[in-house]
Amino acid sequence: MKSPTLPLLALAAFLLAGCNTSPTSEAPPKPNPRKNDTKPAGDGDKKPAGDKKPADKDGKPPDKTPPTPTKEEITKAIAAVEAAGAVVTHQDDNKDKPVVKIEFIQQRVLNLKDDDLAPLRVFLDLRELQIYHTNITGDGLKYIEGLPKLETLVLTESKKIRDSSLASLKYLPKLKSLNLGRTGISDAGLVHLEGLPALQELYLNELTGVTDKGMASIKKIQSLQILSLYATNVGDAGLKDVAALSRLQTLQLREMKKLTDAGLANLKDLPKLADLNLYETNITDKGLAHLKGMTSLKKLDLRDTKTTPAGVRELKAALPELMIEK
Repeated sequence: MKSPTLPLLALAAFLLAGCNTSPTSEAPPKPNPRKNDTKPAGDGDKKPAGDKKPADKDGKPPDKTPPTPTKEEITKAIAAVEAAGAVVTHQDDNKDKPVVKIEFIQQRVLNLKDDDLAPLRVFLDLRELQIYHTNITGDGLKYIEGLPKLETLVLTESKKIRDSSLASLKYLPKLKSLNLGRTGISDAGLVHLEGLPALQELYLNELTGVTDKGMASIKKIQSLQILSLYATNVGDAGLKDVAALSRLQTLQLREMKKLTDAGLANLKDLPKLADLNLYETNITDKGLAHLKGMTSLKKLDLRDTKTTPAGVRELKAALPELMIEK
């Protein structure tokens, strides 16, 4: 009979090891419930397609360029604006080419509503838009936000265009010419024009709410070449800011009743000024003396001013190439 010594000893060692196991031994680590929920790198930061950035790092407004329209959408839009009374002009007067100019003129659009401008968003090649003597408000102008090629905008005598309405214009990066004559704009509205990088021509005719204060905004539009302050309430102090427009070539000061001889002293700081209109102002010979050193000046309107023939001759002697209308 074989001895059971060895198997018994092994069994005893096994039992002894199990009894010495500590009840406080560290439990196996629990699985991390979030481990398998981790999103792929970067996916969590993606924004829905089509979201616009709030603004570029350089402060530019967000891009609001409308999507490219289909041919059918363009055809429908042309029919819609013509039904609203607009005159539509195609490039080279060829109807197979893009629409480049649209005119809404009072005689044809007496009942034009803001929503009638909605079709304008499809005209991505539009370069000129005239909305003359209508009841359009700022809500209507929102439909032209982002038009990438619009260069000329005429809002003359659309009296429901108010200061806040001009906020939409910051989305027109190519705008070169803006006519706000006889609208409801005042100094407060001019703030919205400060960020227009391409603006070269600005017409503020007969805006009695535009004063010296508003010229602080105009001063920041360094691209301006033509500025009309006809019959505004700008005076001598405002011309100090206008004098900062180093590219200005044409300045319309017609019927500015607050302008005095002293105000013209500021104009000598305009190195490129070639055309100056002082029609029906209170300027005298004393004011003309401030213009004698302006060799860039080529045209001057002095009709219905308080200047004399002697004063005009003296100025002409100093600037022999100057054409003076008196």
